Amino acid sequence: MKKSMKWIVRIILGIVVLWVVIFSIDFLRCLSMRKPLFILSCLSPDIATTDGSRSFSCTCLGYNVNYSTIPTTNGVKQVTWIEFIMFGKRMISKSLYERENEGKIENNIRTEPYENIEGISVTTNIEN
Repeated sequence: MKKSMKWIVRIILGIVVLWVVIFSIDFLRCLSMRKPLFILSCLSPDIATTDGSRSFSCTCLGYNVNYSTIPTTNGVKQVTWIEFIMFGKRMISKSLYERENEGKIENNIRTEPYENIEGISVTTNIEN
């Protein structure tokens, strides 16, 4: 009896570890604006748009991923928007345009010392 319980626990732990690995792979792919790998079913409404974009709603192993793609010049579909939903809560919601703006903001950060920035005066009071 104890041997069979050990095997049952091992099998359950193996399934849990496998699910965590699958979840991690899909979550990291969504963070980097790529489609998930482990999809059970995927729905795409047949709505023609002027730019050729398509939206997808995918059911995965315990979580849902919604994303939108547009075709690029070399024929590859690029993800423009992605949303990762688990237990009814949105965990990630990213847009390609937000990602581009983040890069622009990071490149425009001023690296000058605070004394050289216009309009800011720094005073210090040190009392003994």
